[in-house]
Amino acid sequence: MEVTASFWSVSDPKWRHLCGLKAMATTNREVVWVTVPRFLLDVEDGDVGMIQGYAGLNARNGEDWRTHGKAYSNQLINLVNASGLPKVSPKFVVLGRVHVPTGEVEPSPAGAWRRLAMLIVLKLPFQARDEPAWTGTAPYVLKEPTEVPAVASSRKLAGIHTLPGGYRNYAITLRELLEWIQESQRTPDDFRDLMDQRYDAQGETNVRGYWRMLVNLGLMEVSADQLSLTDVGSDLVANWSMVRVFELLNEHYQGMLSCWWPSTAGFGSLRICAGPSTFSTRDRLADGCPSAVQAGLDALGGGDGSHSRRGHFDAFRS
Repeated sequence: MEVTASFWSVSDPKWRHLCGLKAMATTNREVVWVTVPRFLLDVEDGDVGMIQGYAGLNARNGEDWRTHGKAYSNQLINLVNASGLPKVSPKFVVLGRVHVPTGEVEPSPAGAWRRLAMLIVLKLPFQARDEPAWTGTAPYVLKEPTEVPAVASSRKLAGIHTLPGGYRNYAITLRELLEWIQESQRTPDDFRDLMDQRYDAQGETNVRGYWRMLVNLGLMEVSADQLSLTDVGSDLVANWSMVRVFELLNEHYQGMLSCWWPSTAGFGSLRICAGPSTFSTRDRLADGCPSAVQAGLDALGGGDGSHSRRGHFDAFRS
């Protein structure tokens, strides 16, 4: 397997010379291709472009799509759903976000590379199937389908948009927004003005992201051009609890209980509910362990600060 930077050499001016990331197996078949500029060309300064990877399969010559092709495609989609990779649609995953024009990558360059590597590993057996030139060892055995499997639904959302105010103040910003909406009748234009004047948050993409987060969490609703809190939002304002905030995030978004924990080897290993490195490995591996959740709340800006901040994961961004 080889991953390289490449470019389109086609005659179509829309794509010609656009660069991308190309993953090739030992055959001549691409496993993954990501045209990076495609997701950045129309992004305005101050906004963020979402780099996406294709998690589906295309029809092959000589293969009946209605039986084998679609069956393999649905198998792959189910594997990607189970992997926890954030998705924006059934067949596209979020590899990372790039700030324009600074080039800053979220969750991090290493995090984006990890997602790309996971996608490559998941797709490799499917792309290398029936390839006589394939001589490598597949990461798992691909069974020939006997029927077209159903695609399991993925209820949780992906691609959570972080709030303004800095990553240690996300919870503070969330509470301020909810209290601001509750104080008086608000309109979408009021919301945009607030983002600009109080948080210096500009760009329609960012504003829409903040808006969607409140709606996706079930905290805010829009009716007749008016913003209002839902019962869940009103209850959270009246009985503010960071544990409740975490529960809402975990209920609606993927990856809230997982993070990439750096290891002494320099790359990393997957840990569930990883907290500060002062905690034991057993504590870090405990699904929903209180110490790790508290560490995350501290990172969000809503904890009491009693725990060490060494080794915090980045405010539940995944």
